[in-house]
Amino acid sequence: MVRGSGFIIGLEGVGLSSSLQSARGCPALRFCYDLGYLPEMTETPTRDSNGNPLSDGDSVTLIKDLKVKGSGGVTLKRGTLVKNIRLTGDEAEIEANVEKVRGLVLRTEFVKKA
Repeated sequence: MVRGSGFIIGLEGVGLSSSLQSARGCPALRFCYDLGYLPEMTETPTRDSNGNPLSDGDSVTLIKDLKVKGSGGVTLKRGTLVKNIRLTGDEAEIEANVEKVRGLVLRTEFVKKA
């Protein structure tokens, strides 16, 4: 519960972990943010293993052989080019399609920008 200006606002059941976008969608959270109860949340860019910023549609190269879990023993080799990546809400993960595996989630620590 948050108390402010005589109002009591219940925040139970509301996820605060995603970003400020969730605060903008909920009137109660937006009210709390305007009063300064919620900390300023900044968007950190998704970066590859070398620190280069990644964006949607970029191509990346794998820097390590990766065994794909749940794919029946498929291994993606070092140097494999992955095209047209999609960023997720997590700065440490990206989504991609490779010819062997569709809907693959990769950790950014194993890729570098092509």
